Amino acid sequence: FGSSSAEEYRVMGALFRLGFPVAEVLAYDPTGSVLGQPFFVMKELAAAKPGTDERKIDEPTARDFIRTIARLHAIDPATLPFDRRPSSPAEANHLQIDRWFGIYRSAVVDAEVFGDLDTPEDLDRFRRARDETPDGARP
Repeated sequence: FGSSSAEEYRVMGALFRLGFPVAEVLAYDPTGSVLGQPFFVMKELAAAKPGTDERKIDEPTARDFIRTIARLHAIDPATLPFDRRPSSPAEANHLQIDRWFGIYRSAVVDAEVFGDLDTPEDLDRFRRARDETPDGARP
């Protein structure tokens, strides 16, 4: 949803090779000739056991989660195969706002039902949110 399957495939593969708990990616079809759009295939991950509340975690699992997130944030983004690397946190925020605005607009298929999305108010609201991002803000 709103992302590049090519980039997801490359980044997930890189994270798997670094030992992160992501599914191993097996194949990528960039042509879209099989399913009508590009896609990738990954190995199945073990699911929670039926009847368990997977929202509840014990302390060792919570600690492992925090360690994994800290390790993920310690990765130099320049070492991962991203399509685009923002030059600053502010640019990263601008890119995300623009990306979500595009997703929002593409999700609306019937202008008669949902109204005109190109109103000055809509565009101004998104531009203002993007432009008011502090330079030191993290995405």
